[in-house]
Amino acid sequence: MKVVYVRRDLYPRVMGRLRRLLPDYRVVVFDKGDARIVIADGKRFLKDERALMALRQLEENVFGG
Repeated sequence: MKVVYVRRDLYPRVMGRLRRLLPDYRVVVFDKGDARIVIADGKRFLKDERALMALRQLEENVFGG
């Protein structure tokens, strides 16, 4: 299952990027927790800074910056 968990305070900043770069991922917004963002694909996941770095790199590769 492909899911992106995003804390509510971060969601407005990344929602456009998530829709463009990960259209087949389900986005779940949450209020409390230690993480700010988690990208999960089956058993693999990226959390916080690694997830944000992966989104930035994907955006650069797909859209050229």
